[in-house]
Amino acid sequence: MNKHIVIGTAKGSLGEHIIKHGGMDTINNPDLDVRNEAQVIATFDEFAQKRWSSIEGMVYAAGVYHGGKVAEMPLMYWQEQIDVNLTGAFLCVREFMRHWPTGDIVLIGASAAHVPAPDSAAYCVSKAGLSMLTRVAAMEGAGRYNIIQLDPGIIEDTNMSNATPVPMELRLKNVPSGRPMTKSEVCEWVRFLLGAGRYANGSSLRVDGAKYGASQR
Repeated sequence: MNKHIVIGTAKGSLGEHIIKHGGMDTINNPDLDVRNEAQVIATFDEFAQKRWSSIEGMVYAAGVYHGGKVAEMPLMYWQEQIDVNLTGAFLCVREFMRHWPTGDIVLIGASAAHVPAPDSAAYCVSKAGLSMLTRVAAMEGAGRYNIIQLDPGIIEDTNMSNATPVPMELRLKNVPSGRPMTKSEVCEWVRFLLGAGRYANGSSLRVDGAKYGASQR
């Protein structure tokens, strides 16, 4: 079975769930700091040396959230979200494309890429930027790479969903489906997009239970 790289597999994360329950043969480096360019380069060099012929795709699931109003957010919180959610994705996509001539790539975004949320400026900006990275990389790699951003809404019981102090019942008021997305449902979408989503290349696919309005991420 061909392998997929999964980035962002800290304990309690969506990436860890994909590794354990995603139904795919995967490899990862749980200690990778996606903010560190040298570490990203070294990790992908190692993956290429060990698994050159068997790797056919990548899932980027690394993410971080810090709430805060624009007028009050410390620069360090802004910068960390841009570095992990956007720049880290860029580095990993770049290194994947440098090592493998073809492949399927799923970038885990968020409905915040499309719906602004108070107290979440850096998070929203990072995910909106990820959407544009997806589109540009897909254009440049047309015919060789299939790159799709999957934008879930609220996901149950992950590091990201537990980062906000807003109670779940209040957050779900903006979700007509009335419940959070399960981690297993995200895995199903990831598997589908890696195997059958090629005509969605360059898309930011919003799967958020019809979430709308001013969200509370």
